[in-house]
Amino acid sequence: MSEIASPVSASQHRVLWMDWVRGLCVVLVVLHHVTRQLSTELSGSGIEIVAEAWESIDFVLTPIRIPLFFVVSGVLASSALVGNGTKVARRYVIPLYLYLLWSILLATREVVTLFGNADVSDTTGAIIAELVFVCSGYWYLCALPLYFLVCRMLVRVSGFWVIVIGLLLYVVAQFLRSPINEFVAQFTDQSSLVASVIQNFGFFALGSRFSAFIKQFQRVSQPAGIKVGSLAAYALGILAMYFFPVWPLGLFCSLIGVCLGIVSTQCFVKGGFFTSTVCRIGAQTLPIYVLQFFFISMLSVAWSKFGESLASGPQIIVWFYPAFVTLFIVGLSLAIHAFLLRLGLRVLFVPPDALVSFVAKRFVS
Repeated sequence: MSEIASPVSASQHRVLWMDWVRGLCVVLVVLHHVTRQLSTELSGSGIEIVAEAWESIDFVLTPIRIPLFFVVSGVLASSALVGNGTKVARRYVIPLYLYLLWSILLATREVVTLFGNADVSDTTGAIIAELVFVCSGYWYLCALPLYFLVCRMLVRVSGFWVIVIGLLLYVVAQFLRSPINEFVAQFTDQSSLVASVIQNFGFFALGSRFSAFIKQFQRVSQPAGIKVGSLAAYALGILAMYFFPVWPLGLFCSLIGVCLGIVSTQCFVKGGFFTSTVCRIGAQTLPIYVLQFFFISMLSVAWSKFGESLASGPQIIVWFYPAFVTLFIVGLSLAIHAFLLRLGLRVLFVPPDALVSFVAKRFVS
């Protein structure tokens, strides 16, 4: 990774900007969950203003965070849309394997706390329902193979019509969210994220079907007017969405936010320590994404024991809490990932090769 910290060639630059975006997005995802946890803990504490301030920051970043992540994921998957074999099989097996594995691992904490209790069977049934109805925080991993499958099925359809389908699904998701949650409430008290899966397909499709254009658009030096105009349009969209929280404004902000995220990379991917750090994070988003929820759970336990002391202490500590804890979780996740790999537990992050080969031969050969 030493080349990241030095001036880069055009070909290296195109790789760096995607690592940069992925690194930035995964940090924002962790920050989102830390902010939600802080908001819950500070409710009724008398210093809700801290949570409200961070919620405002999260509100501004929400239209960018996941859509931009999916666009880049689509760009990275574009080369496998046509073809068969192991390369394609990995696009299905890896995310589904990790979705099931880590959702179950995270859910086991609920079963362990009920060990020896008659409610264990009920909890186990609820966990199965959460997997089936995509209630897990790992919904991103469930969405990726579905998006890839649909994009492969539509590979002969004009990219324009694929994006139209994505926009229609975005609209449909707005009306399905409540009915889906009402139905899932019969099986578990967790909210389903099926609507989010439907809603974000268009962004993955945009990245996968227009990858060449996106790469070229990012590579060519953009006039300052485009960057400033994108920022201004996004700011106006966020302001309008604050006063009128309707889905068309959310979609507008996401599309402008994706454009802003892509063109702004030219301002940051310049080499140096900061670029090197973010790009290294972007090259290893998986361990951060899957481990973060365990740390959030541990934070909830810590708040139950030491929360009052923290809330009554110097407010500056609480003000910087989300930023500090986010960076701590990111760094610790990467350290634990490296440690687990040294222990030979690669299977926690990569499915067995035999499984990938089996799917490649039986289903995508």
